[in-house]
Amino acid sequence: MGLEIEKNIESVVGNVLNLAKIPSNIIGYKYIIHAVELLLHRENKEEKIQIMKVYKQLSNEFGKTECSIEKAIRKSIEVCVIDEDIPELNKIFSGATLNKKDRITNKTFISLLVKNII
Repeated sequence: MGLEIEKNIESVVGNVLNLAKIPSNIIGYKYIIHAVELLLHRENKEEKIQIMKVYKQLSNEFGKTECSIEKAIRKSIEVCVIDEDIPELNKIFSGATLNKKDRITNKTFISLLVKNII
């Protein structure tokens, strides 16, 4: 993908993260954007998302451990879930059926982002 498309993906994902009230100054914000980009670049978009492979690729790219990548993303999502009410997240992720009892996992959140972009 070209640089212009990359910037567009970053912009679209960033806008959704901003709507979800995830601050752009926390490290997980950047990791989420790059995770979505990685998933949009994969050959077979119908293939199940393997979040551990995403963590591995991000850890190689950023020189961090897979554990620190996972934790940063999780903390970003927790900020969103604490600050945002679930019905609003369902609006942001049109068609999602999240409820207050659900713990929104990294994989679920990133999958919803990817589906919203495709």
